[in-house]
Amino acid sequence: AAALQSMSGTLLGSLNAPLIRRGGGVTIQYGKADAVAPILDQKYKVWGDQEFASFLALLHERDEQAEREPALEADLSVRRVLGSGLRSQEAVARALHWSVATLRRRLTDEGVSFRRLSAETRRAELRDLLATDLPIGDIADKLGFSDDRSLRRFCNDTLGLSPSQYRKALRNQLADA
Repeated sequence: AAALQSMSGTLLGSLNAPLIRRGGGVTIQYGKADAVAPILDQKYKVWGDQEFASFLALLHERDEQAEREPALEADLSVRRVLGSGLRSQEAVARALHWSVATLRRRLTDEGVSFRRLSAETRRAELRDLLATDLPIGDIADKLGFSDDRSLRRFCNDTLGLSPSQYRKALRNQLADA
């Protein structure tokens, strides 16, 4: 890539031949001396070998990075589905085309639980919804709680305040800012 920077940053620029750009295409103009130059399989093979070696080095680098930082694919996938409004393990597993056992196993492999991910997602949504003037009953429905009392209990457990106290604290923060 560094060598290409000095050649207009493209593989075509590395040919050292004039380029004519028209619309979506490119015409390469070769000199007369280049027209008689033999193009041998070996020349192409050498170019491919260099590119292949670079490709293998990139793959190796990617594998090393994956070993250092394990991808939390199940965690991210579950958070995305929970953010779409699905709440139960069964519904989330079905949306991901997994069984509930596979969902649990993949999350366990990543060191998280469905319950924790669900609570974190609900807590973030709760904070966002409490910042609005939406009635508590509507917030409870949006978050999948059976009634207002369940929402109040969840709010007290996760935020340490009732929904109305949290809203009041938010408004005070906004007024102070």
